[in-house]
Amino acid sequence: MGFKGGIKKAYLNFLSDRKNIIFGLSIFFIPFIYELFGHMGVEKNIIPYTLSPSLTIYMQNLIGTDGVAAYLASYYYFFIYLFVISGLAFIIFFSRKPWVYALAILLALTVESVIYIFFPLAPPMRTGAAVPIRINIFHLSDNFVALKYSAFPSGHIMISFLGFLFSKKENFKKCEIFYLANTLIMSFIVIYLGEHYLIDIFGGILLALLSFKTASYIYQKHDLGI
Repeated sequence: MGFKGGIKKAYLNFLSDRKNIIFGLSIFFIPFIYELFGHMGVEKNIIPYTLSPSLTIYMQNLIGTDGVAAYLASYYYFFIYLFVISGLAFIIFFSRKPWVYALAILLALTVESVIYIFFPLAPPMRTGAAVPIRINIFHLSDNFVALKYSAFPSGHIMISFLGFLFSKKENFKKCEIFYLANTLIMSFIVIYLGEHYLIDIFGGILLALLSFKTASYIYQKHDLGI
């Protein structure tokens, strides 16, 4: 069929179901909503929860906080995440039922937002217990982090593992390998940088699984008559 033919087929498939358009546009506006939360100053009066930062402190003492590893981890955390998000758009667009995956993302981010409201968790790097490596090395990156106390669950891990689940379902082998590898690497990095606790990793994976299963169930049983 060729590359152009594949794009045309995916484009026509995307337009053939208005649910694809509705949910696809919805996830497009999510980053703007997160930034709006940040500019509204919702965290000014929040007293966040904290957990033991012992694992982060151990890793920082073992690896160091200002060497090559610190630089690589800081830039990986920020820039590779952009590839992760872009890759999700690619997978959704070329999938058989784009709206199902878009719905899974919406469900995951909605639950994540609700958890944040009732359980704002300060990452180790924001408690003073661990070195804020990423901010020290790449301080401009923190301008893009709208919510500072939303450690649980890890959005980085949640989105990456959703990419793995989508790729596996669509049999996109290269994407599947990328997202699985990134989930493992990012799990190490977010703890080392003090961005998350270990429980945040498991929370992100669990939320990704539940959202994916819920969206798949809705498709199989109801198919949303929109």
